[in-house]
Amino acid sequence: MLDILRNRFGGSWDGDAPEIHGLIETAGKKLKVELMFVEATGNWQCSVFDGGECVAIESGKQPVEITARALAQCF
Repeated sequence: MLDILRNRFGGSWDGDAPEIHGLIETAGKKLKVELMFVEATGNWQCSVFDGGECVAIESGKQPVEITARALAQCF
C-alpha cells in the first residue's frame, strides 16, 4: 500500500497496517498524514495535520480513497 500512496500523493510514507504515516508537500503546504486501521469498526481513519493542528478527518473501507477525501478538505 505504501507504493500506491507514494504514487498517488507523493511525499514519503512509512509504516504498515494498522498505522501508516505520510509527509507530503503540496500547494506550498507541508502536511502530516496519519492513516490508521480501527479494528473495532473495520474501517480506516485518515487524519491530516497542518502545523500540528488537525485539519481533516475521514473514515471508510478504502484507505486510498479516504486519504484523497481528507487531503481535498485541506485546499
